[in-house]
Amino acid sequence: MNNDTQLKQAINQIPDATKDAVAAAKNAYDSISQKVDLGLDRTQQHAQNAIDAAKDAAHRASDATKDIYQTASARAEDALVSSKEYARDHPLPVALGAFITGIAIGCMIGMAQREEPTFRSRFF
Repeated sequence: MNNDTQLKQAINQIPDATKDAVAAAKNAYDSISQKVDLGLDRTQQHAQNAIDAAKDAAHRASDATKDIYQTASARAEDALVSSKEYARDHPLPVALGAFITGIAIGCMIGMAQREEPTFRSRFF
């Protein structure tokens, strides 16, 4: 009978042990859940910081590009005005330079289009 009594006592203790195991599992789940939530919050904050930094860098790059464009545009306009004034003040050297440049380009195009004679056409 002693074994039966021990068995009954063990069976009676199963619900308590089950409750303790469930409580321990719930506590472990809650702890892990809190840690995961904290990790997610930190990750979201880091992601937002990275997005803000990227937006800031893009705005700075855009501003720098606008400044460079405006500077280049102003310099190009100044160069155009200067070249027009030079052409107006010195028409003969400009016309002569354009004429010589046209002849040089024409000669280069003509030489590029000329075919080299083949061995057969050269000697037979």
